[in-house]
Amino acid sequence: IEKFIHNTIIKDDEEWAVFIEDVKKHPNKNDIEDAKNFAQDILNEF
Repeated sequence: IEKFIHNTIIKDDEEWAVFIEDVKKHPNKNDIEDAKNFAQDILNEF
């Protein structure tokens, strides 16, 4: 997937370097908490 994104979406190497640094920060605690809340909301619908 990484190669596909770099070759087709973010082709500029400088932009790619910034993108990769940001990607390395995820998932973080907030992402995990958001995912748990989302899953619970879905389960509560049933």
